[in-house]
Amino acid sequence: MGFLFSGLFWGVVIILLGITVILKAVFHVDIPLFRIIFALCIIYFGLRVLVGGFHGGKERQTVVFGESRLSLTDDSEYNVVFGKGSLDLSGVEPGDRSDAIEFTTVFGKGTLIVNPNVPMRIKVSSAFGGVRMPDGTNIAFGDYTYRSKAYKEGSPFLNIKAAVVFGNLAVKASDSAVGPGPKSGNSTDDED
Repeated sequence: MGFLFSGLFWGVVIILLGITVILKAVFHVDIPLFRIIFALCIIYFGLRVLVGGFHGGKERQTVVFGESRLSLTDDSEYNVVFGKGSLDLSGVEPGDRSDAIEFTTVFGKGTLIVNPNVPMRIKVSSAFGGVRMPDGTNIAFGDYTYRSKAYKEGSPFLNIKAAVVFGNLAVKASDSAVGPGPKSGNSTDDED
């Protein structure tokens, strides 16, 4: 029941309300938004009653209507839908996986934890979402490609594809990455 009282839910409702006002004023298209939201709430409660709430476990790669830490498996697709989920990729090396890791967030909040000292490329697509990359870049609409400082064209790298729709994604550097590892030449630390 906490999801219905969260800021994410009401933020999405307000955005959709604004979109329906624009559609009605400009294109004369009338969408019964409150009826749709009411129906979705009934469906949400029905699903919660049937299965006691959807949320990913340790063996699952999808979080729906819940909160979970996703476990890295041989699968390449991870999803957060109407929930909150995180995936720790800080221990993955470029040669460990031959296919791209795909992380999708829809009407939810996702977190990817990466090691910036590992060669990697992250391609992000966002539509009505918010994405914060490790380099400080914020994306709301469109595509963006992040390459770690260790990334070199033609060398093996960790390939990550992320998509965000009406959601939020934070790509964060792991705490262990602060320790040993290659330093970048553009550090702003004070040196004496």
